Amino acid sequence: MRSVKRVTSAPRRESAPATEPQAVTPAARGRVLLREVAWVLGAKALLLVVLWAAFFGPANRPRVDPSTVGQALIAPVRPDSPATLP
Repeated sequence: MRSVKRVTSAPRRESAPATEPQAVTPAARGRVLLREVAWVLGAKALLLVVLWAAFFGPANRPRVDPSTVGQALIAPVRPDSPATLP
């Protein structure tokens, strides 16, 4: 009969003793800050585009043709308007 060789794992090493966390260098902190600021600015730009499209986009503009503009400019003055009051 064949003998089966059992494979055992390597002996476990004990974990390294806990050391103090390494201080974050100013360059690393600057990169993290730059990345966060870039995300915030990107989110703001996206929000502005969405708001513009929702409220000021071409779909929300009134149709203005020359006759409408002419009627608005030559419109009669209402009697209660500030221009007619003494």
